[in-house]
Amino acid sequence: MKFKFFTFIQLFLSLCTISYAQMAPVAIGDKFPDISISKALNFKNPTFKLADYKGKLVILDFWATWCRPCLAMMPKIDSLQKEFNGKLEFLPVTEEDEKIVKAFLKKFEISNGITIPSVTNDTLLNSLFPHSSIPYYVWIDQTGTIIATTEATEVNSRNINTVLNKRPINLDITIGAQNRRLNYDKPIFVVGMPFINKDQDSADVAPVADNEILQQSILTKYRPQVKLHIGLDSNHFEATNENIMNFYQVYFGIAYYKYYTEAFWNRSRFKVEIKDPVLRNKIISYENGKKYINWLKDNGYCYELNWRNVKNWHDKYKLLGDDLDRYFARPLGFTAAIEKRLAPCDILIVTDKTKLVTVGGQSFERHDAFSYYQQNLPISQLMNRLNNFWQGSDRPLINETNFPGNIDIQLNCKMNNIQDVNNELAKFGLKLIKGDRMADVLVIKDKI
Repeated sequence: MKFKFFTFIQLFLSLCTISYAQMAPVAIGDKFPDISISKALNFKNPTFKLADYKGKLVILDFWATWCRPCLAMMPKIDSLQKEFNGKLEFLPVTEEDEKIVKAFLKKFEISNGITIPSVTNDTLLNSLFPHSSIPYYVWIDQTGTIIATTEATEVNSRNINTVLNKRPINLDITIGAQNRRLNYDKPIFVVGMPFINKDQDSADVAPVADNEILQQSILTKYRPQVKLHIGLDSNHFEATNENIMNFYQVYFGIAYYKYYTEAFWNRSRFKVEIKDPVLRNKIISYENGKKYINWLKDNGYCYELNWRNVKNWHDKYKLLGDDLDRYFARPLGFTAAIEKRLAPCDILIVTDKTKLVTVGGQSFERHDAFSYYQQNLPISQLMNRLNNFWQGSDRPLINETNFPGNIDIQLNCKMNNIQDVNNELAKFGLKLIKGDRMADVLVIKDKI
């Protein structure tokens, strides 16, 4: 699962009638409700009931087009569907719009040779099975009874065989939690003054108006039922349930790369060189899914910096850097800085400047796992997006095009495959080559 940010990242279903939308969540051991499911792509019928699959094991697969772990599971799901043909039915479900999903699944089929079905525009199944991260799987046995809710690791031949043969199951259950919504346009911590009542035994807190808060900084522990988030605007910087490494990645992205907050998310762009494993574990975790959330409960923070009265952006992010030093680096005994380090890199160069053109007009960008399109934007925008697609790469991506203008570019390929991307880039006079370069790296290390 990815959180993200990104997380790095975020996570649209709409089914059936309005009356269905009010249904309460169901639990393990309950029978699946007798409801109609519609907006189904690549199914025999676009509208059906789960009762149509009685006698089969049904696994609901909550996913999204932007969720990389979800997409990584699709070939496995297709293989399992074929392996247990007639006994098992996967039912992918997404909140996303039918139009978007239909176009995406077509690209997925062309790229992978796999036809994936999916329910789209769903709200009903989401309300029946609340969850805060995807992929998320709901297991419904041959009698229509909900027997488990799990992460991807439990979806395998062994466990499916166990259920089909009606043997006792020992699945690692993941109970989905519905996050409460926050309005990130306003301060996330309400500020007030406690005025003592006449009896002196209690106090009424009178809120301070948002526009009266000139500057404020606050850090709290992990807050349950609040989604992972980092964001900023002209009034404040806020983060909810994020880890220390994420704070520094975003800060240095703002400070060094003109507010490109994801500049140091790529694995090749950060190093944690802390000797003490206990301290290192406080700063970053490479776990996923439930293991990551459990780690985050002890190592995640909510933070807000209100900088409404600070006019200069340099001064705004300097306040953020000072806070990170004060809250984390100094008390824990580490330093965080950008260092130039020699590393094997993927370097973007120009092979034919005549192909770097734009029709002008409104600047915009569209992308998914199998395509990228930008109009009237600089090459740096393409580089930023490639960095996102290659977050797991151990090779920094370097721009040596020295091309100052905006360009139009359209790539149709697996965006996480460098060779496929390179083949498409050739159409636009661009090429990725390999070489050693000095790259900016965020380094967190022991304080000397």
